[in-house]
Formats: sequence, structure tokens, C-alpha cells
Amino acid sequence: MPSEGGAEPSPLYFFLSYAHSSGVGPQDRFERDSLVHRFEEDLSRAVLERAQHPRAIVPGRSDAHIPVGGLWRNRLAIALATCRSFVALYCAEYFDSQDCGMEWSAFADRIHRDHVLYNVHREAFIPVLWLPVRTESMPAALKDVQYLHPHLGPEYHEHGLRYLMTHRELREKYSRAVDFFAERVTAVAETDAPSPTVPPPMYQDLRNAFAVQGPIDNTDRPRLRIVVAAPRRSRLPRGCDPEAYGAEAFHWRPFLPDYEGEVAQTAKRLAESLHFHAFIESAERSRELMPTADPTAPTILLVDPWAVQIPDLAQRLNAFDRRTADKGWIRLVIPWNRNNRHSAAHEVDLESGLERTLSRTVTRCRWETSRAVDGLESIDDLITDLPAAIWAAERNYVNLAKTYPPISPGSSSPRKRLRLRAPGLGSGGLRPAGYQDNQDDEPPEAREDRP
Repeated sequence: MPSEGGAEPSPLYFFLSYAHSSGVGPQDRFERDSLVHRFEEDLSRAVLERAQHPRAIVPGRSDAHIPVGGLWRNRLAIALATCRSFVALYCAEYFDSQDCGMEWSAFADRIHRDHVLYNVHREAFIPVLWLPVRTESMPAALKDVQYLHPHLGPEYHEHGLRYLMTHRELREKYSRAVDFFAERVTAVAETDAPSPTVPPPMYQDLRNAFAVQGPIDNTDRPRLRIVVAAPRRSRLPRGCDPEAYGAEAFHWRPFLPDYEGEVAQTAKRLAESLHFHAFIESAERSRELMPTADPTAPTILLVDPWAVQIPDLAQRLNAFDRRTADKGWIRLVIPWNRNNRHSAAHEVDLESGLERTLSRTVTRCRWETSRAVDGLESIDDLITDLPAAIWAAERNYVNLAKTYPPISPGSSSPRKRLRLRAPGLGSGGLRPAGYQDNQDDEPPEAREDRP
């Protein structure tokens, strides 16, 4: 359906994700799936009645609308990358479906990306209890999503929406349920839709979210240190862009004007999505960079090329660089917006300054994370390449950290070692895997963000 003015169609108000029925035979499967399509049409009509601009929207679609001969994977990927809300029909078959798990993963990546980039928490999943399910049998990725709605009545919670559809005496309760979900779809689509994924992911590369184990308990999360080497606004080198800096090093915003967020906070949220307890320090105050310091946590060193133009900061970084061979748990990441006119005008000086100050560290880190040390030019580059640097830092920390004996003879166990984990990345970049953020993402104005 074209939008007003003849433009491209608007994104779907909802994508309906459901498991094709296995049934007991072709006729039974057809009848069961026809109920899904009937609900889809009822929900679409109810959404159109509530939408702000009903003539300009496509209310909702499922994979059943892909025409015969259509490139279904491409069409599904586009729908999942742009739809405004995600309606999932819960049942045992849904949880067992690989395709449904891939659809969930694609939409979850969009929600998580918005959290990493903008620190917003979208609630755009809309579960519908299609058939009765046991909470303990649900995949870990779904357990934190509310799916019970007490005001829909006991019949809905005991038997599911399909039961309401197939019993004439419950038709009114079915209509109320459709109205409820239509209200929710409209509210999400018009006020809380996640940002689209551009370009859409390759469907065959999506992960099955339902096969992913849940996150470890927050009390067992390994720590990650994020050290920021960047100027403060009060002591800027001549020629750099003052808009990109603040009162402290961790206020640095290298990707202006395309992305206004502070890179340290973005890195922190990304690290916590990978189940680390992340904290931020400035390079001037970080003991981890001292030549004789023992490893205390895997560390990401975010370096602004302008930082090496400040003599005392360059001296501290160079002292670290001379001992970098002993500090494999510290991984260098250089965000570098080369489109910034200030940086472009001084690119030769900045490159030579980095070479003088951090040449050994660049060489050490390049073989594992070459893009991170050659300069990440956009926020998309950062969220794509930073996870690899984090895993390299943890891997080297596990290998290099000393094993401390018990504090006293009465101690019952030695210090815990960190555990390596699969990164949990989806094709669009990120995957929350049931992640919950209970941390305050904003550091105090004039002190370090320490645990």
C-alpha cells in the first residue's frame, strides 16, 4: 500500500511471527494455520481503526503474504529490519521453531542496538498466548518478556487465544483480546518502534535466539576496564574540534554530527550486553597503564589521535607502549572520525604522533584486531569491531593474569578465574540474550566511573 505522496510503503506496523502447525494431517494443518491468518486479518483491521494515518500504513504481515516464486528470505529480512513491532504467537511449536528463533533474533538485535547507541529500552515485543505454555519450558531469551495479561480473563490464560476463537460463546472475549493487542501494536508502532537495520541482515546469517543460553548471573560477571585517552575541553590541543569534548576525558564524542553519544558510555553499554561489568577510567588516572602494574581486569584503551598532542598524556601513553609486550590484556581501539574537518586538516600530524607514541601497541594489536587500531571511522564501525577487541582482551587476561593463593590458611578456595564465553553476536551486530541493565550509565560529572 503506497504512502501519501506516492512514496515507498511505510514500514509494517507489526510483523506476525508464528510457527506453522505440524498438525496430524494436511487438512488439520490447513485449518490450524487458517486461524492464524484470521487473527492476522482481525488484528490488521483493528490497528487500521486506531492508527493516526490509516491510509498511509501497512498494518501487518507474516510470511504467508510472500507470493509464490518470491524471494522469501529477502522479503522476510526486509520486513524484520523495518517493522515497527513484533507480534509472536506463543506455543510449544513456536519455541521449537528455528525460523521463529531467527525472526526473534533479528528484531531483538534492533532493540539492543538502540540500547547501545542511545541508552533507550524499547518494549516492542508483543507476545500473544496462542496455546498454553509452561514458563519453565520457554527459551531463556523470552523469560523476561511479559506475556500474561490478567484483564484478558481466565480462559485466555488457561487455554490461549486460539481457544477463544474456536468457541462461539467466547467470541466477545476474543474481540476484547484483539482490541487489546491492536492498542498495544499502535502504541508501540507510533511511539516506541526500534530503529531499522540498514542494510537488512542476510536471513541465512541470523541466529536462533531460542537456542541461546541465558546470561550468567550478574554477581558472576567478569569486570572490564574501559580507559579513555582524550583531551578535556579545558586543555585542548590547537586545531581540534571543541564540540567533541567535555569537562572529562570520558565526555569525548568523536562521531559528531552523525552520532552525539559519548563513545565511552557506548562502549560500556556494549560491553555490558556481552555480560561484563564495565567501568570507565581516564588514561591519566588509570593504574593499569603503569609499566609495572599487574593485570586486574581485561582492558580496552580508547585513544583519541588528538590525545598524543598533549605532552604529559603522550608521555604516559608512551611509557605504557614501551612495556606493551607484557600487557596483552590491554587492547588498543582508536575511534577516528576522518570526516571531521579539524581532523582531516591535521591528519598527517595525528598519524605521526600516534606512530611516535604507540607504535609497539599498534603492532601488537593489529594481528587480532587490525581495524580497531587503524581507526574506526563511524559508530557503526565501533559497534561492529569493538566486541572482537573485548574478547581478545579477556582471552589475554585469562592467559596472563596471576593465580593468587588464598589470603590466609583458613581460606576455603582460591580466587575465581574468568570464563570464556561465546560472544552472542547477531548478524545485525548485537544480540541481548535476555540482558538486563541495572547499572547507572551516566558517570558523575567530575570523577571516574569505578565499581
